[in-house]
Amino acid sequence: MRDLKSRTRIKNKLISAIEYIFNVYRSVGVLLPTLLFFAYVSMSVQWVFGHHYVVGEPSPQSYIALSELHYTDRAAMERLRDLAEQRVVAVVVKDGDKKHEFRVALQILGNISGMTAEVPINDFPQELFDAIINIPEPERDKILSYVEEIGENLYVTPRNEDDFLHPAEHIWNEVDKLNLPPDVGNIVYQILSNLLRINVKIDAQLTQEYRTQQRDNIPVIEKRIDVGYTIVERGQIITPQIAGLLRTQGYIGREMPFNSFVFCSSLILLLPFWLNIFVKKEPPLRRPLPWPFISLIIGASWVVEVLGSFLNVAGLGSWFLIISSHVVLTPYISFCISLSGNFISPFLVVGASYGRMGLLLFTGILSAVSGYYIMRNLVSRRVIMRQTMLLGIVFIAIDILVRWGINLPYSWITSVKLFAFGMLLSYIFSSSLSFIEGFMRITTTMRLREIYQTSMPLLKKLQIEIPGTYQHALTLGSLGETIAEELSLDANLMKAGAYYHDIGKLRRPLYYVENQINVGNIQDSLSAPLSAVTIIAHVKEGLELAAEYRLPACIRDFIAEHHGTTFLSYFYKKALAEGLNVSVEQFCYPGPKPQSRETALFMLLDSMEAGMRSSRQNIFSTADIEKVINRVFEMKLSEGQLDDVNFTFRDIVKIKKAMLKAFQSMYHTRKIKELQDKTQHS
Repeated sequence: MRDLKSRTRIKNKLISAIEYIFNVYRSVGVLLPTLLFFAYVSMSVQWVFGHHYVVGEPSPQSYIALSELHYTDRAAMERLRDLAEQRVVAVVVKDGDKKHEFRVALQILGNISGMTAEVPINDFPQELFDAIINIPEPERDKILSYVEEIGENLYVTPRNEDDFLHPAEHIWNEVDKLNLPPDVGNIVYQILSNLLRINVKIDAQLTQEYRTQQRDNIPVIEKRIDVGYTIVERGQIITPQIAGLLRTQGYIGREMPFNSFVFCSSLILLLPFWLNIFVKKEPPLRRPLPWPFISLIIGASWVVEVLGSFLNVAGLGSWFLIISSHVVLTPYISFCISLSGNFISPFLVVGASYGRMGLLLFTGILSAVSGYYIMRNLVSRRVIMRQTMLLGIVFIAIDILVRWGINLPYSWITSVKLFAFGMLLSYIFSSSLSFIEGFMRITTTMRLREIYQTSMPLLKKLQIEIPGTYQHALTLGSLGETIAEELSLDANLMKAGAYYHDIGKLRRPLYYVENQINVGNIQDSLSAPLSAVTIIAHVKEGLELAAEYRLPACIRDFIAEHHGTTFLSYFYKKALAEGLNVSVEQFCYPGPKPQSRETALFMLLDSMEAGMRSSRQNIFSTADIEKVINRVFEMKLSEGQLDDVNFTFRDIVKIKKAMLKAFQSMYHTRKIKELQDKTQHS
């Protein structure tokens, strides 16, 4: 039984893990295939257009060290060892047999009286042997004593190697020292020159051992190449060792770096989980997150980084990613995107170059942090360029600091190129922002600020034709902006959504009470179902106007969702009182229910403002305002209008406090002030 429960538990956990992985990948949409495509393009561009070295061929260019190199010069070490080994010709050792042969020969020559046979000494001339026999014995013995004396000096106990290598010269020198008569000296010399044999021989085993010893005495040659110095000159043959050094510096050979591509692909596959973890900490302010745009700017930053490497400019891709993300996304999400892209970029662009990898990695991380604080409130192109210049200065300072920290060369020309190309990219991106917004269907803060300007055609029309609705929109815009700032939501989105949420009332302005100035209420003359239709229609008609004036999708969400699927109970009851057979669905807005925190907050705000306006004569204290707020919250929660929004209890408390503060500033009557003073006294 326990085993069954355990297996069931493991199975459920496995299913949950698979569902989680599937949901994560599904949520990011085109992110993975797009980034994998850009990764392949980045590496292919570097591989196809870069200078490639091949082992055994001349170097196509001079390569310099991008980081300090320590390595063993095996080629030089082997050359020196081979030379040391070749200097050992042979190991010569004394041959004891030669010494014995010399003395035996002397004994034979001393006892040759009466001999008539052939010479008993190997390689001894017959003529010389016959001449020695014919010498009288006393004189012969004396001559042989001279031979023995000189032989002991030169042969038996030699003083140096020249005694063996050049014996003739040294024999004459020794003979001269004895001051012998010429004829005697001559015979002594001839005997010695024929009897003396080099008493040494070559020992093959000792020769090999000594050669090995001399080879091993050559130490390992450790070399260092400082940053900026040449590893290999142009035209020099690429050896396997030089190729290895170039690979450690990130220089790519002719072979495709598949291992780097596989490693970077693994990092890209993990990227959605990273984003899923950190982006959840801040709910998306535009629903849904623009994953196609995020994929595009991350991938483009990698390509820009590769192109920058051809110009010897490191960090250009990081700069582009920070600018492009902060212009469109919120600061926190932009920080997550920048950090992710900048983390993968070093591995993708420079491969195994530890120096350049460290430079790009540290520069990317520190610049992402700097961008989080610098690139805020980008409300216009002028502000974008100003903040970009500030980011550029900080970026160059970070680049210099990192280069100094990891001992990489620095050139002011590199900084100038980095700043110039970075500003150029920023200008191009900000200039093409309108096209990007339309093509990628995204809405930037600048776009939101533009569309809620009162000079916009649709707002001018609203102001002229339905001033009551226009004032209602302005009031909600001001309240929404204030409350959104209190709750750290997108104040610009709230304000723009508030300004356009009721534009559908332009079609039939007099059917709405706020526009009925000095005119009776037209709804009183209509049947309840028809009244409901005319009121509900302003949502559909507002969406039609939004499409006609090309308002962003996030603004259309406010138009469609600000009433959700609310039930018009007043007109339903009126229809029943009139005896009509009607259904509940006829008196409900088409929806959908609010799908984002902003539209949900605006629904609450719109209902509360209407409640405050209708109960204005009865609001005399803060408690009265709180009653209206609580009543609206209870009604929307009971109707399930907030079911699709991830509001927590803590969020609801914060929203109530923010709304109370905002409405207090609107309804700051003297009675509320006095009540607050009395409460403080008590």
